[in-house]
Amino acid sequence: MTLFNHKEPITLRKRLTPRNINVRRWPQQIKLYDADLIVGVTVHNNADSIKRCLQSILNQTEQFPVIILDDSSSDDWFDRCADLINRIDILVLSAHCGSAASARNAILDYVETEFSNVRWVARLDADDRLSFKNSLIAMRDAARKNDSKYVLGGNRLVKQGKLLACNNPATNSLKKNSFLINLLKKMAQGTASNEIPSCNLLIAPSAGWRYPEIKSAEDHWLVTSLLIFHPEDGSIVDDVYYADYTLQGSVTIACKQNGLAKQYREQLFQAAKLWISLKNGVNEILGFGCEGIVVRQGTQVEKHFYPWAINDEDVEYISNKSHESKILPDVNFVKKNNKWIAIYTFQKSFPVITITIKESLYILKEFLNKNFVCKNISRSNFRRIYDGSLVYIDIGVSISEMDISYFRDVAARMYAISALNLSSRELKRRYTKERQIEILSKLIGFEEFYKELIENHIKMIWKKCKIKTSVAHKNRETDVSLMIKVCSMDANIIYNQVAHIVSQLEIPANFDEKIILIDPFSGPYLRAYDKSNYSKLISEVKRLCLAGIVDRFLIAPKDCTRVADVNKRWFNLVCEKTHNSQKVPVTPQLWGFDQVKSRYLLQCDVDILVGRRDFCHDYLSEMIDALQSSDVFGIGFNIPHSPNSQDKTYDALPGDYVPEVRCGLFDLDRLKANRPFPNYIENGYLKLSWYRSIQRYQQTYGFRCLRGGSPRTFYVHPNNNCKADSNFYAKVRDLISQGVVPSLQYGQWDVKGSIEDWKYPVRSEKLVFLLRGRNTPLHKVNRCISSLLMQRVQNFGVILIDDASSIEHQNNLYREFSRLKRATFVCNTTRLGHIQNTIFAINQICTNNDTLVAILDLDDALIDRNTSLLIEEKHQQGHDVILGAMYRPDKPLKVYFPHFDAPRSHFGGEVWIHLRTFTRKLFKSIPQDSFKKGKEWVTVCEDYAIMVPIVELAKKPVYIPQYLYFHERSTFTSPALRGEKDLTIRTILKNKPLST
Repeated sequence: MTLFNHKEPITLRKRLTPRNINVRRWPQQIKLYDADLIVGVTVHNNADSIKRCLQSILNQTEQFPVIILDDSSSDDWFDRCADLINRIDILVLSAHCGSAASARNAILDYVETEFSNVRWVARLDADDRLSFKNSLIAMRDAARKNDSKYVLGGNRLVKQGKLLACNNPATNSLKKNSFLINLLKKMAQGTASNEIPSCNLLIAPSAGWRYPEIKSAEDHWLVTSLLIFHPEDGSIVDDVYYADYTLQGSVTIACKQNGLAKQYREQLFQAAKLWISLKNGVNEILGFGCEGIVVRQGTQVEKHFYPWAINDEDVEYISNKSHESKILPDVNFVKKNNKWIAIYTFQKSFPVITITIKESLYILKEFLNKNFVCKNISRSNFRRIYDGSLVYIDIGVSISEMDISYFRDVAARMYAISALNLSSRELKRRYTKERQIEILSKLIGFEEFYKELIENHIKMIWKKCKIKTSVAHKNRETDVSLMIKVCSMDANIIYNQVAHIVSQLEIPANFDEKIILIDPFSGPYLRAYDKSNYSKLISEVKRLCLAGIVDRFLIAPKDCTRVADVNKRWFNLVCEKTHNSQKVPVTPQLWGFDQVKSRYLLQCDVDILVGRRDFCHDYLSEMIDALQSSDVFGIGFNIPHSPNSQDKTYDALPGDYVPEVRCGLFDLDRLKANRPFPNYIENGYLKLSWYRSIQRYQQTYGFRCLRGGSPRTFYVHPNNNCKADSNFYAKVRDLISQGVVPSLQYGQWDVKGSIEDWKYPVRSEKLVFLLRGRNTPLHKVNRCISSLLMQRVQNFGVILIDDASSIEHQNNLYREFSRLKRATFVCNTTRLGHIQNTIFAINQICTNNDTLVAILDLDDALIDRNTSLLIEEKHQQGHDVILGAMYRPDKPLKVYFPHFDAPRSHFGGEVWIHLRTFTRKLFKSIPQDSFKKGKEWVTVCEDYAIMVPIVELAKKPVYIPQYLYFHERSTFTSPALRGEKDLTIRTILKNKPLST
């Protein structure tokens, strides 16, 4: 059973929703196709009044077809009116329009599309009624007589069911601008005895005029625009009243109470004055709306904004975007009489009838690339210019900063008007309880369209900004073999150590062979650090071969004959002992040398630790070049030096140095050509080790073994104290693998200091990305790190914590991680989980309380090249928690809305989303018990455990609604795991909120 509802709660909100016009009842006698006039009635919970409305239609001396559009009613109006509906034979539509204006427009759109013969639609509100039996005939006859596109009639007034003595006639004076303006002024002041009789309208649906979808006075805006701009297209009926208008309509009362009625009338008055002032003084009126009026003056287009419609900040933003984007005209703004005017060059263009899916994609990509959005998407807001391309002409506040919630809506509307050829008014933000992702999923094909759009955009960014790894992928072939020497005592360390050595050394050149040489000697050992375990050793060696880490293994012989043969070849002595008198192995290693096919051999002990500060450093080529001198037997591998030190030329005086037994490169051909080497027998054992024997030969004949090299590549030998402490050994290996050593180690072969001396680099940058992962596929690791490297601002630090991946995987991570600067890498040997790793990174590695920590999972990636810049800008503005929008390929339509106020009361408030960033100071303020469930650390839904208390303590959290983060879910899920997560979230949310 699910204990926690992790979906957003079902609430009534404005969401992008289709009108979904459907036929609820089709008339039995279809008169609609023959009529030139239809009565359009919109209904929304009008059960108490619509019967009177329909009866007035039935009482007309001539019967007209009727369309009722039910806008999401929840009452029983249909059942109450069933008899009248059947008698009038009404076409009943159902839709989800959300407002009276939208519902009226839906009727006009439906009639224009389905009944092209119908010339006019007569509006009648469900709470009104026709005044007389000939009201419709009078309006229709006037329209026919004058071939009008609209007809305006008068109305009587009804209050509480009673006709008032005062009436609101329509007169021809309304066509006089002076009279109209005076009336609008009184309406704005609230002193008009009568308003424009805008509800009494007969209109041609084919004319394209529609009600503006505003909160109040939408009918006055429409009628005023018709009277000012199209007086010749209209008729006025002044001898018969059209309707009895109800003054106490619920919408009217609400608008008066909240001040909207007055506000929109004041704005209409200001707009109408501007319309009239420009009407006769310009070449052409191109359009008008609720923001301003667009005119042509010679070769220029001007949009004159109403005083309230746009502010200075909007102007600056729109101006900048118009200079950047090809789909916008190049706009300049000027301010006259405290009003803004947008000006751009006029060019011949054409109305947009259709938009192709290709054009939609181009426009949406432009929004993504230029990081803005044009919210008012409709065919009428585009024009097609001479070259066939589209230009967005609604210059105004619909051009705004990128917000993925609006962008997703815009994408859906572009898709609807192009791929589905729907009306531009089909998709609008309307109140609904249905979740947005569920609504959009029903839009056929849109989810696939949107997923492809966003993911292609992301891939294009990554492709353009792809930073090639500094690690060579194709290694150079060499005539060098690698031989790693082991014995039974190394059974417990061999796997990790061999994997480490091979991984560190095989870049950027391949070895001809990678060989493990086993000394079967069972002890006692010269410097023992562990117990002998030969069977485990063999098992681990076979596992290394099976994993492809090494090519083969050799077991040195113990039988006297073969041992004596080796000693004879190398020293010209008869001796059957494998080790010398000090128990140093001699014969096993020389026998191993004889088995190697290549000319050169890099041989090393299994316990050494190899450091690489630059994986591009071709250390092997440099060493081979130095071996070309005919007097050189071998080269000792370099030891740690300061990373700022200079390269040292490989060199030695004649006779120097002793051949490097722990880690050194040898020319086997040259060694074999100079055998035998000096040695002697003492008590049946060889006296000298093989490398001391060669040293004596060098001193006699002037041969050399060189030392030197670059500080970029080195090795360190762990002493027994280090190897006995597995934690110390692992930490030193981790740090050396990254080329990180304390200064006390410079110039030293053996590990120096204690575990306290070996420290991970601290981070004090203003912004630190915390990367976390475990066995993350390398292509995702590469993607993640590349997304950091593509950031335009690179002054951030990085902490990467690998939570006990396989040793092979961790070794590969070193190469990827080496691409980063100002970075700290921690490889755990034991899995700790996100919570403990986060605590360690923030408390121990970060040192600056004001540092912003941005969580970036290793299997995810950043999308935007300006992510680090945006975070730092928000930090400079005082924000201590910064969240950014994420894209999920498994849920492409999902958009999250963080709720910072009381997140525990809002199901976590989605404050856990990626990208999440917070200050170190905030994190350290949280009691660590908040990260636990009982006495145990939280192991699932750690993001809730961390972010809910952080947001509660935050002074100024903020959300950046841009796609900044690519979140690819890759964790296994099951009903049991889902149940565990639900229980964990429930437990977290039940905890007492943290107060500031």
